[in-house]
Amino acid sequence: MMAHTPGPWHAALEPGDEVVFDAHGNMVCDCSIAANGISPEEFGPNARLIAEAPNMLKALRDLVDINERHNEAMAAVIGKPTAWTDEYLDPARAAIAKATGDVDEP
Repeated sequence: MMAHTPGPWHAALEPGDEVVFDAHGNMVCDCSIAANGISPEEFGPNARLIAEAPNMLKALRDLVDINERHNEAMAAVIGKPTAWTDEYLDPARAAIAKATGDVDEP
C-alpha cells in the first residue's frame, strides 16, 4: 500500500531556498532543498527530481513486476528457474523497499 501522496507532484520554486510540492491541488510539503553546499544552479533540478519521485517509484515497480512475470513465464517454458535479471532486479527491489519504508536503514 502506498503511504506517500500519489503523483503527479509539481514543484513550485519560491524566491530564496524554498520549494512547495503540490499534488492534486494540495500541498505535499513546503521545504528547503538548498542546503549548505548546494549551488543555485542545482536548486531547480533537485526540486524536479524530488517532484518526479512518485512517478519513478511507480515505473520501477512496473519494471520489476513485468520482469518477474517474464522470468516466471520463461521458467515454465524451459522447465527451470531463471534469474538472469536478478543483478538488476535485486537493486531495484532494494530501492523500492527503501522508498516505501519496507526496510530498516542501518
